[in-house]
Amino acid sequence: MPAPSSSADNIVAGLNLANTLRAQGRQLDAVQVLLEGVATHPRDSRIRLALAAAIDGFPLDSADPAVREILLDLCRDENIATQCFADAVIGLTKSSAGFPGLLAASIARRDVLAACIPEVSAFVREPLLRAILSGAVVNDPDLEHVLAHIRRCMLLRADAETVTFEFACALARQCFNTEYAMFAAEDETQALHRLQQQAGSMDEKALVLAALYAPLNHLPQWERMLQWKPENLSDAFRPIWQTQVVHYRQERALAEQIEAITPITSDVSQAVRGMYEENPYPRWLTLQRPQARSLAEVAPDLAARDSSRTRGSILIAGGGTGQHPIHAALTFPDCEVIAVDLSRASLAYATRMAERFGVKNLTFRQADILELASWGQQFDLIESLGVLHHMKDPLAGWRVLAGLLRPGGVMRIGLYSTIARKPLQAAREFARQSGFPGTAEGIRNCRRAILDLPETHPARVVLISDDFYSSSGCRDLIMHVQEHSFTLLQIAACLRELGLQLLSLQCPPEVHAAFRAAHPDPAAVTDLALWDRFEQRHPDIFRGMYQFSCRRSN
Repeated sequence: MPAPSSSADNIVAGLNLANTLRAQGRQLDAVQVLLEGVATHPRDSRIRLALAAAIDGFPLDSADPAVREILLDLCRDENIATQCFADAVIGLTKSSAGFPGLLAASIARRDVLAACIPEVSAFVREPLLRAILSGAVVNDPDLEHVLAHIRRCMLLRADAETVTFEFACALARQCFNTEYAMFAAEDETQALHRLQQQAGSMDEKALVLAALYAPLNHLPQWERMLQWKPENLSDAFRPIWQTQVVHYRQERALAEQIEAITPITSDVSQAVRGMYEENPYPRWLTLQRPQARSLAEVAPDLAARDSSRTRGSILIAGGGTGQHPIHAALTFPDCEVIAVDLSRASLAYATRMAERFGVKNLTFRQADILELASWGQQFDLIESLGVLHHMKDPLAGWRVLAGLLRPGGVMRIGLYSTIARKPLQAAREFARQSGFPGTAEGIRNCRRAILDLPETHPARVVLISDDFYSSSGCRDLIMHVQEHSFTLLQIAACLRELGLQLLSLQCPPEVHAAFRAAHPDPAAVTDLALWDRFEQRHPDIFRGMYQFSCRRSN
């Protein structure tokens, strides 16, 4: 008689089944399996993380109270990225009975705080929606429209009590999360100006109204707020104060302390640095905590070459705001990680977030990749994702990084796909021809203009990108000061010129499964000519960017 299966066996079986379903393109079935797994094993981190990954980008149209409670619990988990659940919660919100009426009233510019009380009441009291507003970026034009209109009505009434204070604080956090990307009309600007003049006598309710349109650190007397005691603030308002006052001051101090290890002399590098000083990118708030791994899993040749070294070394070239290097440092706790970037503002945010997540094996430095050739260091793993294509000469930067790679080491690169980026050209051209500057107001006006275009206008394709819904993301997406893109055949040529060998091309499991079905020969997975033809037939598969691993050929 077989022995009964253990809890651990059941967990592994569930994870394997979910992975198989995802590879088959059955995402809803995979989500259902993992929801059942979390319900049975609510504290198992493997299932929780797997559910977050599976549900990412997947809208739900219905969920019973038990499922909603699971989603709410996951949204509050510090070790899971709340953004993974944004589409699911947005789907539930838009599928609610009252949302169509609320959207129609918002489009008609009616005072929804007076005319649609039943719909508003249910809307502002939904815990899942408040969780997403607080900890993620809403990436839906209809929901943004409703939120912007509720914000407008709250300000013009100068009355935060017309909705729950908790919702008002959640909406203020959402506005900060998006870097105030939502458009504000002239009457809102005037009302905000009048409100800001009262900054010295504001209570929490008035401060929340102001924080719907600009961070608290923009108020004339914001530094006085540094003296406030957190225990004297309400639970809903305290995170706003911490982020917009305390953390803002911390990041300003951290930026001054970051060591520069190279000059930044290239005109393009200076322009890119300026852009990311104004708009640090990417915008992220919570982190999907990875499972720890050994560097030997990624670069097995290293141990054979030198077994005496106990700690590996990793370079993140273009660390941005820290999401990538922090993830790498947590993934490889036995390695020392150095992350470099052009922007001190980005690195300051990254440094604070590394402290928040307790990362000890990560160092941040300001540097230009082009100037690292004489650095004199070598690394076991070098990762540069979404960086080289913003250089004047991407191959020159890539060559510098290849020179820093230790024999037996591995390099992971991310580059934009020319095929996948083609639909964005209409939006980029629209922004350029319309003359929108890359300022906060210019970005808001550009977004509003695109949202107001007819639904059939090609520029509106950017609405499917998460980046469109924050100011830094929108600027990076369609208003960047420098950008190249590549085909897979061009990447193959670059690899040959640099003496690098492709190891793997990163794709979602369902894409890999489809490619293997078309090309069953195991050697095909590293044939970029075959992948190029596959991409021609499926132009959306590398919409984010190409991500691939390589190593020296010799």
